[in-house]
Amino acid sequence: MRWQRVGASPQLLDPPPGALPVAHGDEGPSVRADRADRATVGPGPAAVWAPLCPPGTVAVPWTEAARVLAQLAPGTPVAIVADRPFLRRSVRRRCDRAGVLVERELVALPSGSRPLVIFDDHPQTVSAFWDTVAMVPPTRGWITALGSLALVLGARAPWRWTGALAPGRLVLGVRR
Repeated sequence: MRWQRVGASPQLLDPPPGALPVAHGDEGPSVRADRADRATVGPGPAAVWAPLCPPGTVAVPWTEAARVLAQLAPGTPVAIVADRPFLRRSVRRRCDRAGVLVERELVALPSGSRPLVIFDDHPQTVSAFWDTVAMVPPTRGWITALGSLALVLGARAPWRWTGALAPGRLVLGVRR
């Protein structure tokens, strides 16, 4: 079976026997469905968030989103991965212009391409993150005090600030 990545320079690959079919390009693997019940990702950091994606999802880096989304067929599930802070509005605008119906917005820390923590950009989940997940690692000296201060400020800040300031963002949607 052959897969083609939608993007800069498509490359056709035949997976070795027994391997899962994965779309590759210059930027690395993309998400594709190998079976009807799950999405798969090739080797790399994107495998962390693949279970959150519906089958057949195409991963699109933020930097290529405008061009790549225009090439996708209607009904194609997409995952837009952004690795910079302050992109919430820009990602939403780009999705709207490209005809992507946003189904879910996720905050990924420390980045979208290499997340350690992923949670929904929603008031209850952001609050739960600050209350139960975020913590200062045990260290000595002034670093602990600064970290504790950052946690207190983060927990008291409006929930929208967390999603806006977060350096990683993952938007799941469907091309209309």
